[in-house]
Amino acid sequence: MVARRGEQARFDFTRADGAPVGSAVDVQFKERGLRVHLDGAVAPVWDDEREPVLGMSVPVARDTLIDRWYVHRIRLDSGGTARRVKIGTEAFARPTEWFGLD
Repeated sequence: MVARRGEQARFDFTRADGAPVGSAVDVQFKERGLRVHLDGAVAPVWDDEREPVLGMSVPVARDTLIDRWYVHRIRLDSGGTARRVKIGTEAFARPTEWFGLD
């Protein structure tokens, strides 16, 4: 998907604080980056150069939602042998809105 848009990204499996491989994945684009937290082993840093994207099982404090207005979420849905990635936006006092990558 990134390559089709003419962009490049670098992916690194972060091993912060001895967390298992795959707990957090860093995605670095030319000028900005994301840290995808697939579980709660690595705590999100909210004021970093990488924007946190939280998996379904990663909690977010109510005060964080109030201060930031929203957080990004990622969900992996299984259907047969396929897995579909959905990206969501969770906002304070609203349900998460989910979108497919297509």
